[in-house]
Amino acid sequence: MGGGVQVPFIDSGRGVPCSRHGGAGPRRALRVALGSVAPTVVRLPKTEAALEISVEQAQRALREEIKPIDDIRSTAEYRLRVACNLLARFWRETS
Repeated sequence: MGGGVQVPFIDSGRGVPCSRHGGAGPRRALRVALGSVAPTVVRLPKTEAALEISVEQAQRALREEIKPIDDIRSTAEYRLRVACNLLARFWRETS
């Protein structure tokens, strides 16, 4: 494995149509998954549900759902902060 910094990433479920604002066509649920915050990529169903309320509520749920670790590449707190910031950025850029 490379020695580079590993940070969380968000996968918005490419190929899963999603309408946040009740647009035309069928609405399908948004899926949120993160890597580099657990031994494998994890899906975050509580965070997904909280996005129906607000991004701030989703960030609180995300903090409860992931348990990143400290290691040579990054601290747990940094990974948690990046994950929350990426969620907010994703939400802002897809509105």
